[in-house]
Amino acid sequence: MAAPHRIDTHTHILPPDYAAWLKRKSADAGGLPIPDWSVIKVILSHAGGFVPYASHRIAITTSTSNVANGLAQLRSFYYDIALSGSPTALPSLLAAAAPDHILFGTDFPHAPVQVGAAFTSMYEAYSMSDTQRASIDRGAAEQLFPRCANEMSNETR
Repeated sequence: MAAPHRIDTHTHILPPDYAAWLKRKSADAGGLPIPDWSVIKVILSHAGGFVPYASHRIAITTSTSNVANGLAQLRSFYYDIALSGSPTALPSLLAAAAPDHILFGTDFPHAPVQVGAAFTSMYEAYSMSDTQRASIDRGAAEQLFPRCANEMSNETR
């Protein structure tokens, strides 16, 4: 059986007012049309940037009740691994995020193909369980976007 296709969840979205301002200025999104945006779930791109590394600091300073609640709130976000599959970024992300809230991403078409490929190669070389890798590659996205699971089911029929 062939390996399941990865689902690249990374996207560039802009709040409506900012997108309208850019359109009035005849600006685009890196040569692409400015995508529409609406609230579905929160996916923090690029492994959440500084968030996983500073998760305890954030939880201590922002939680209204206790650190565990603050950490749980941070774990409720989804994170993609776009340009973040490195052996220095992944440990913090894997420690901070819920295992089923980590999604595959490449930053295509905004990052050069060779840059995305380099980070994907680092991700592929990183030691993790088959279950965790399957969740990142596709499973978490199917849970977040059930239509993706349905489309894969239709493709295999």
